[in-house]
Amino acid sequence: MTMFGSPWFGSAGAAFTIDQSCRFDSASSSYFSTTYGSAGNRRIGTVSCWFKRASIGTQQCLFNPHNSDADQDQVLQFNSSGSASVTDSLSIWWDGANYGDLSTTQAFTDTGDWNHLVATWDTTQATAADRNKIYFNGTEITSLVSWSGGAASYPTQNREFWFNGAYTHAIGRRTAYSGQHYFDGYLAEVISVDGTAYAPSQFGETVDGVWIPKDPTGTSFGTNGFHLKFENASDLGSDSSGNSNDFTSSGLEAADQVLDSPTNNFAVFNPSDTSGTTLTYSEGNLKAERTSSSFAQAYSSMSFDSGKWYAEVIFDTGNSDAGIIAGETNPGSNRYLGQDSYTYALYPGDGRKVNSASYSAYGVGITKAADGSGDVLGIYLDADNGDIYFSKNGTVMNSGTAAFTGVTGPFRISVDSESSSFAVINFGQDDTFAGLKTSGSAAASDDDGYGKFYDTIALAGYLAPCSKNGGTV
Repeated sequence: MTMFGSPWFGSAGAAFTIDQSCRFDSASSSYFSTTYGSAGNRRIGTVSCWFKRASIGTQQCLFNPHNSDADQDQVLQFNSSGSASVTDSLSIWWDGANYGDLSTTQAFTDTGDWNHLVATWDTTQATAADRNKIYFNGTEITSLVSWSGGAASYPTQNREFWFNGAYTHAIGRRTAYSGQHYFDGYLAEVISVDGTAYAPSQFGETVDGVWIPKDPTGTSFGTNGFHLKFENASDLGSDSSGNSNDFTSSGLEAADQVLDSPTNNFAVFNPSDTSGTTLTYSEGNLKAERTSSSFAQAYSSMSFDSGKWYAEVIFDTGNSDAGIIAGETNPGSNRYLGQDSYTYALYPGDGRKVNSASYSAYGVGITKAADGSGDVLGIYLDADNGDIYFSKNGTVMNSGTAAFTGVTGPFRISVDSESSSFAVINFGQDDTFAGLKTSGSAAASDDDGYGKFYDTIALAGYLAPCSKNGGTV
């Protein structure tokens, strides 16, 4: 299978696996918070997390401890185009005099891959540049400026931070600032350490030249450290460090525990890969919505020229379709899926198939419902032979006959929408369709045991588009 872009970093594989992540949706104002009753070590600490961004170009906070004064907080966040530093750079901004101010000159704009971040602080160090460090996928970032674009500054020796203090600590938003700067994307293995500045090798390792997750067993978390694995869907903020430093969630629900993880990366919609008209993306780039007239199309972050692949989608009551785009050309503005010679779709209204703007009989209509109670449309792509099938609620249409045959790739799975309509897709990471449905009675994995689909995959050999099945972005 050939993909656009660079290979996904986790394809090397490892004995340690991460089975889930937590999806943060900025539109839902989702975040975690807790308030420590007493202070730990405020001079030395580490934070580590694996992240997969869903949107770029806005300020998005990862970690934020703050005291009761709205002007006194500390933040680890991605920057926006409105900041003086590089758009989508990463900042450690210790608010207040002599706390330090660091921003990378590197931008982090990847919305299809999992990546690893470690930030450490140790203000007992004699050398200023040793008091704050940032690592990306195991490598220290040394090209640093201030948030305003000037010279980077470091905390004074023995300065005490808000981190690990008896203050509120938030994950996924900036609490003490207007706008909140909610994070948009996925987080996994979120760790904070009180009293030790760990090297990235505590949490990751290089295998076959690729930085991958490592079992953090043996980590000394200290008094106010925590380890959020998101293992319990009914209690996503449960701390696994042994400290019982549990977090309270807001704007999150059980459906936000998804199978997408640093050791099995699933396809999502790619907001940077657009037709001539754009959509609004949410729910970790699994929901695509057109809020005005004119058609726009969304495409999977993974592209295929071999193998057999499956995804399923639901629609609201507006005008949306689903299917496949073949080749690397994207349509212009206001083009529906199936209008061009290289797009192939099923029209849900009556089950006709469409290509080159030509409709012909094929299957049956799909019920649409904004509350998720409608039918599930299955999309089957045989990239080896160029065949495309569609199913309704787990039954392949037209007695199992392909809608299209002999199509030439590479292929991307696609939907379109117009006039305030949306589609929600499941590539195998979330069979609740962002909470619109209860997890399907099938809860079906593919033939290799990966993914979780609302309906059983009706054709043999079709797989979830994920890295453990050979998928890269």
